[in-house]
Amino acid sequence: MNTLREAASVSLRTRYKYMPSRADMVLAALEYRHRRYMAEVLDDLLSDPAQARDALMTRVGHWMQSEAAHGCLFYSAVAADPANATLRALL
Repeated sequence: MNTLREAASVSLRTRYKYMPSRADMVLAALEYRHRRYMAEVLDDLLSDPAQARDALMTRVGHWMQSEAAHGCLFYSAVAADPANATLRALL
């Protein structure tokens, strides 16, 4: 938690103001990652269905190599807190 706070360059008080708990921080990180993924994969696809499909597969492959090489962040979050219904619903 301190590493994340330091990386964000905020005080502990500010961190707790916006992210009162570890669970809130994990949810915010997962939501942010999901938005990045959707933009990476779906933005600016060509209108031709065959070209769009090829681009989509290329983009998903690139994401898997560059961002998900160590496993799914969503599954890891649920594994770390399996009783959290919000996380499970997000997954």
